[in-house]
Amino acid sequence: MMTAIPHERLLGTGIPKLCIPAVGNTEAEFLLNLQAAIAAEPDLIELRIDTLHAADPLPVIRQAVTVAGDIPLLLTCRSRRDGGEGDPETYAELLSSLLDENPGFSLIDLEISAGECVFAQLRQKARAQGIPVIGSWHSFSGTPDAEQLLSRFACIERLGADVAKVAVMPHSPEDVDRLCDCARQARARLQIPLIAISMGSLGMQTRTECESFGSCMTFASAGTGSAPGQMPAAAVRAALQKEHENLNQKG
Repeated sequence: MMTAIPHERLLGTGIPKLCIPAVGNTEAEFLLNLQAAIAAEPDLIELRIDTLHAADPLPVIRQAVTVAGDIPLLLTCRSRRDGGEGDPETYAELLSSLLDENPGFSLIDLEISAGECVFAQLRQKARAQGIPVIGSWHSFSGTPDAEQLLSRFACIERLGADVAKVAVMPHSPEDVDRLCDCARQARARLQIPLIAISMGSLGMQTRTECESFGSCMTFASAGTGSAPGQMPAAAVRAALQKEHENLNQKG
């Protein structure tokens, strides 16, 4: 129930890993935010290439790989289907071409909303390149009931992802509690690690107390965030360490 990523960092063991997104409309802005992410010393950096207003993101990705050094890079093109800026019509073609080029990113995020056939084709191509896949599903309209949440986690595993990510928007504290409870249940059932996020200010605890419900990664910002509710990296890292110590004391 662990997913290996380079340099002996593992998803699904120990303190949840801290991932900082790099975003930007222009190459200069993107690389500036990348430098800020690197300075925050994360476990991973997410390259949110959907924010780039460039016909071809490949040169920027190659630069990012060089600049980031030994920090693993998670490639994400979040489409408008899932709250990003990427074109759903060109999503599969773009990621397929980037996997063919294999410029050096360590993991890739694939949206299950792209459809099972598209997901399977991209997952197969990533696997052939030895690149682990985070299968992701987002709901910005609300938080589904427990049955649907558990079904989403199970579906992502069934589709062959290496990590299952579910991110939802809460409208009440009860929504946040439901996601956490479902993540605990899913963690006990799945054979792969999971990421569970309740977005916005209501869900901030899911970004800092994620070890308690089995989430293997959390996202924080180093200036410019990529999703509602992202907190500064230093605060999140301190909270993760404190929770880890508290859980060990109880255990």
